[in-house]
Amino acid sequence: MSLQEYLKKYVSEEPQEQESESDLSETEEGPVVVERKVQSKGWTSVETKETASTRPTLMQDGSLPGLKTGEDIKRSMEMKQRQLEEEMRKVQQQYNPNNVETVYRDATGRRISRVEDPDAQRKAEEERKREEIKRVNESEYTAIQKQQEEQRIKQLETETQESREHQKKQTVSDDDPALLFDANLQKRKRKLTNLSATGRKLYAETGYPDNRFGIRPGWRWDGVNRTNGFEQRWFERRQELEQNEVLKYTLQEDI
Repeated sequence: MSLQEYLKKYVSEEPQEQESESDLSETEEGPVVVERKVQSKGWTSVETKETASTRPTLMQDGSLPGLKTGEDIKRSMEMKQRQLEEEMRKVQQQYNPNNVETVYRDATGRRISRVEDPDAQRKAEEERKREEIKRVNESEYTAIQKQQEEQRIKQLETETQESREHQKKQTVSDDDPALLFDANLQKRKRKLTNLSATGRKLYAETGYPDNRFGIRPGWRWDGVNRTNGFEQRWFERRQELEQNEVLKYTLQEDI
């Protein structure tokens, strides 16, 4: 569109008279006032003549910006309180324990429904029975094991008693009169005398240095003293303490 056409179209038109907010008309009874509401038409496109309505931007609480009266502020606060109460009510309904659906899962943790596993109760009963049988078996095994241990202890006591009796029979007493007549018994007496508690051979009573443990020369020791003299000093100190104790008791005065 050229400039001439634009001026011809918009400038040559006669300006429309602005409508007043109220038209006055007179009648026989008097003047009548007709009020008209002024409506905001927004903005108009120059080319298309289309009118678009404009909506003001609202604040976060839903109220209009700008200066407001106390009544407007009160109304805005009440509206915001109602919105908060409505949101809280929805949240409470959503997370109410009475409205929450029970979640069922299988042994692997997979989420299932009750319809999907109709034998869940039967399986739980079987599992309970297996646990009961296992517990009974363990208790019976413990009882049997305890009984076997008691029998083993009794058997060991019997064997020990029998071995003691056998050893007692094999032992030759010094007061046995059969030693005077039986040469074999005398020989066996000497053989038993020259044996250690473990059955090892010992040397004859030829004399050997004393020691704290009363060990005789034999399988592991030839009777030679190879120490630094501690054993001899130990016996001397022990003898000295015994003599001092006797002397102290002897010289003690009666009170």
